Amino acid sequence: MPAPPFIVSSRAHGLDFVRQIQAGSIDYGIISEWLACCHKHHRCDPLESLSSVAVGNLRLIDCNNRSIVPGSGHKYVTLGYVWGPHARNDAVGDFIGSLPPRLPDTIEDAIQVTKKLGFRYIWIDRYCIDRRDALKFKFQLHQMGDIYRNSSLTIVAAAGDRDSYGLPGVRYRPRAAQPYAKAGSHLLLSSLSDPQELVRESVWATRGWTFQEARLSSRRLYFTEEQVYFECNNSWFQKSRRGMGMANISYDPDDRTSLLALSTSQWNDDLGHQMVARSGLISHNWCWVSDYLWNQIALYTERDFTDPSDVLDGFAGLMGAFESAKPSYRFFWGTPIPPPIPAAVYYYYRPWYEFRPSDQLEDFATTTEAGFLAGLCWAARKPLARRTGFPSWSWTGWSGASCIGPNADTEIEMHYFRESTVDVELRGGNTITWKGFLESRGRSELSSETSFHIHLSAWVTPLKVVASNGDEDVGRMDLPLGRYMHWRFTRTGESALQSDKSYYAVWLTLGGESWIKNKDKRGPGILVVMDTEDGRNTMERVGLAQLGSQLKIGDQARRRRYVILGAGVVGLSTALELKRRLSAAGEAAEAVVVAKHFPGDRSARDYCSPWAGANWFSVATDSGDQERWDAETYRRFARLADGVPEAGVRRMDIRAFFDRPREDAGVVSPATGRIWYDELVGGLRPIPPGEVPDGAEFGFVAGSFVINTQAYLAWLNTEALKAGIEMRRASIDDIRILFKDIEADAYFNCTGLGSYHLKGVEDKSLYPTKGQVMLVETPKTPLKTMYFRSPRRVDSDTTYVFPRNPSGGVILGGCRFDNEWSDTINPELAEDIKRRCCALAPELGKPEDLKVIYHAVGLRPSRKGGPRVERELIDGTPVIHNYGAGGAGYQSSWGTAQHAVDLALQR
Repeated sequence: MPAPPFIVSSRAHGLDFVRQIQAGSIDYGIISEWLACCHKHHRCDPLESLSSVAVGNLRLIDCNNRSIVPGSGHKYVTLGYVWGPHARNDAVGDFIGSLPPRLPDTIEDAIQVTKKLGFRYIWIDRYCIDRRDALKFKFQLHQMGDIYRNSSLTIVAAAGDRDSYGLPGVRYRPRAAQPYAKAGSHLLLSSLSDPQELVRESVWATRGWTFQEARLSSRRLYFTEEQVYFECNNSWFQKSRRGMGMANISYDPDDRTSLLALSTSQWNDDLGHQMVARSGLISHNWCWVSDYLWNQIALYTERDFTDPSDVLDGFAGLMGAFESAKPSYRFFWGTPIPPPIPAAVYYYYRPWYEFRPSDQLEDFATTTEAGFLAGLCWAARKPLARRTGFPSWSWTGWSGASCIGPNADTEIEMHYFRESTVDVELRGGNTITWKGFLESRGRSELSSETSFHIHLSAWVTPLKVVASNGDEDVGRMDLPLGRYMHWRFTRTGESALQSDKSYYAVWLTLGGESWIKNKDKRGPGILVVMDTEDGRNTMERVGLAQLGSQLKIGDQARRRRYVILGAGVVGLSTALELKRRLSAAGEAAEAVVVAKHFPGDRSARDYCSPWAGANWFSVATDSGDQERWDAETYRRFARLADGVPEAGVRRMDIRAFFDRPREDAGVVSPATGRIWYDELVGGLRPIPPGEVPDGAEFGFVAGSFVINTQAYLAWLNTEALKAGIEMRRASIDDIRILFKDIEADAYFNCTGLGSYHLKGVEDKSLYPTKGQVMLVETPKTPLKTMYFRSPRRVDSDTTYVFPRNPSGGVILGGCRFDNEWSDTINPELAEDIKRRCCALAPELGKPEDLKVIYHAVGLRPSRKGGPRVERELIDGTPVIHNYGAGGAGYQSSWGTAQHAVDLALQR
């Protein structure tokens, strides 16, 4: 039978010409020729090492008998299509071993195409993923990359808006007629619409779930309203034209409407073969890969979801592909975690490394933690709508227009801010370090066991919004010496920011020398956040700023300034008390906290506030300063326990026992013969002699408070930020250097044991009192009271049991080693603490049954003569000392803070 007439195209040598097609039928022979050509001349076949055997729990549809069988090395086809509004209800159902008797037309047509092209098996997500088992479902979603990469062909239904539409030309659904005209003996045929445009305009190309289907498949057969169109990663074919196109699929990385990012041969020149379909990413293209990945995320955010909660699952296949690539990426709530950047990349991309000795080059290789922090520096092209069920710091937490990811420069610059760190909060409320988090999760889905919250330790500056212009806001940040800084930034959310609310600038990346020398380049990356007011001291992202040419520095009248050195419980309490008193007096003075360690720094040996037992139990015996300090702190704790649950302060009785006689126990006033806080706590209740442990002389029950140190320190820190207190991380060895660095009217020294070595102070009356504690799991019978036992000898070990509400667990202690600077954990002492605590608190059970979460050692700042709260002139500069409370830092913190502020505000 003669071939249909055609018109030779205008191309040279007649390599391309128009074919007449039939609206109601498919020429499968031509499609088979396209596949054969690709198989022979290209590298689009799945690698042998990536066969269906490598995909765990893969199930395929046997098109011959319509059964659903395990994939075991079979060649198979995949289907990309739009489910439609009601199809989800039919997924899986009772059809675990075979297909239902009636199938939607698109699926029925795809099975016929599969058989006509010589294949027997097809993978269709609706029937091949078992949604009844949540774990298997998640596992299969994460393997979508392998499923599509390993398929021999993906059939794409690029016509219609539901699975009942069918594939045009296969069975019942005809294609649009091809226009033609006769001119004498010639037949003039339309070459039809550009099939790429038809695919771009299809419903399939707008849906979130279909995004990864094209990007992960090495061969794609599109069924449009007009014709069949075939693409592989090296060429394209279409039914209306004979021949093929090589390198004709143009792709502009800046063209956000581009259909396929992985189907162009220009990438092959860079990688040697397609990026995802075969062997993954190549390390020498590290910066290109990073920019490419964020470009894919930007395109994905433009897609639609019927169920917004599917946004992370719909991207799981691409995430899995990047995780199995080289170098390997990981993802946390959708945020890419790039592999560490090799030092050679720095050298290549940063010519100013000529200033660095070559043997120091390795010091500038980044970590995955730095890469993740850089990943937080994505920006919105315009304000987005908040998507519930996902964290605000991730792009998954927002829906609407696309986002702009950080470029490779941002990740390279991260070495400038190595002080920025992140801890991860698990679902139970506990936190884990970034390194421990990655190591403990292996290759598993990182977000599966975590909450939405991350704990950032970074430079933070209070920020005010002073103006808005459309989608942009103008932020103002007060600087030292009466100066301020303005810059413009695009907010993330749709809600306008309010000028009367407080926001905070979290400094994640620093511009470095390249920005300092040339201000018109991208500068520091600053995350703008606000308090969610959810009672947990959590912040939510509201914008991102990168300082640059829009930066404006100004001056304002010099205000009074106070500097607090130290950010433990005493330092932060002092800063808050100072700010409260200044505000009450109507004085707009500045307060700056300078410290080496801040809340969240849990591994520092010289930062003992996180490891304290933390309760209220006064040891004062007279009406002096200690009694007044403890009484004021009790009243503050009472207000927090009754009205501020997020502070982590809870009312709880304490059962106290003493091995010495009452008159010699160190709690009774010699003058009155009474325990001074009897009335303050609402009366002491004597414990009957029969309930007093062996060896103890007496005991009583007192109303008290237990403090969760992690929650309380975080609350203090957040309240300080909300009050406009500036936080600066710095290691100060000489207080006189601080006088020169920050000009102030007065300085508070709250450095605790650090004052022993602090030049300009060097208080040799200080000495460390080593304490060792452990956190154990909550026993089966939860404790409803605290326990305390004072030993017969003053220098012996005190025993205490403090429930750690509200996050759970129990603190067991303790010991007392004066003048002991070692922070080494003593295993024998740990066993002794278990034995003593179980004897004191029967709810704990047997010592051998206790499940220890961690051991910790803290060096309490004890001082001969008691705490130092006094004013001193050092080189003519007023310094108010507030340190040396030993183990009573928490129970006297508000009282000593009040006293110190009184001394500072003396005119």
